[in-house]
Amino acid sequence: MRTKDTIQAIAREFSGYFETRIRDNGDKFICLQDNAPDWAQDVCREAHDSPIAGLFMPDDYRYELINICLEKIAECDSEDELNDAPYNIEAPVYTYDLLQWLASDIHRPSFVDAHREEMGTTNNDIMGQIRDGYWMELQEVFVLLISALRKRGAE
Repeated sequence: MRTKDTIQAIAREFSGYFETRIRDNGDKFICLQDNAPDWAQDVCREAHDSPIAGLFMPDDYRYELINICLEKIAECDSEDELNDAPYNIEAPVYTYDLLQWLASDIHRPSFVDAHREEMGTTNNDIMGQIRDGYWMELQEVFVLLISALRKRGAE
């Protein structure tokens, strides 16, 4: 296996393959560029296969989370920072953003339930619980990406 620096370099390279596009209705979304290499597409597929919620079809939020996590991985200077990085990524705070995330897929409430089961109820209000679910999905994507990047680094 290669070093963590290689994982960071791969994350930096990988994040360069993302772009923001605009749909006909004006909505912005993040996706892989058309010229992204096959390995980048493979890593995205791996990050869409959720142990908690099952396999997501290509999903705007999943791509956004992948991009956020890649940027965070690329910033890490040490293994300790890499281990702490997922805990330094925050979920949105605005109700609208959280409700859009929750409503975007029928399986997203699974993350809210999984957080409650694993961590207990850390928030008494419903929006706090939804924020915890978003954070749980973010953590999952981070772990899936680290695994996929380490495999890529070992090639």
